[in-house]
Amino acid sequence: GKRYCLQECIEPFLLDNRKFGIRLHVLVLANIRESNTLSVYLLLDGILTKCGKEYDPKDTSALNQITCTSVQRAEKNFDRVKVKTCASSWDGYVETIPYLEEAVIKTIMSVASKVCSPSNTGNLLKGQLFGYDFVYNNQGKPLFIEANMAPQFQDAKVIESLRHSVAYPLINKLPLIFFDPDNESKTIHRWKHLRDFEII
Repeated sequence: GKRYCLQECIEPFLLDNRKFGIRLHVLVLANIRESNTLSVYLLLDGILTKCGKEYDPKDTSALNQITCTSVQRAEKNFDRVKVKTCASSWDGYVETIPYLEEAVIKTIMSVASKVCSPSNTGNLLKGQLFGYDFVYNNQGKPLFIEANMAPQFQDAKVIESLRHSVAYPLINKLPLIFFDPDNESKTIHRWKHLRDFEII
């Protein structure tokens, strides 16, 4: 039979009287050329997605409750340009970055040996780009939902407010980190080097 996961509904933090979520992009590199080292990078800005309707706790429709674009886009009257913008446009975003970084580090640490374990291709640099999704409770604290292994770039390319802050560093600068991880003190145009781990 099917398995289900239930959790208590949180009281959400609202922007423009709407629930919202933030997608962050995290790059994980495993340099196993010389040592079993895992490096984690974070794109400093993210994608903020609001629900398509003002929040009503009694309304269980996707436009009211779900910030995920893949769910909302199937709903009538969905307009992604109206619900998406860069995370930095929200005044409260910067002060929550330390919590977001902590969540990224802890989740990567918990699966480091499985994500990038040494193999027969030991001369290669392995990498994975994740889309980290967060919602915020009524105290303004971010709560980690999931890490997507195939984050889509279409919204960042199409929506004007996201082109420079998200699309440009993702599409144009990501290869510089991937192929030259020791560059410029490990910081390239809005990417932040968070931490290195030894893979055990």
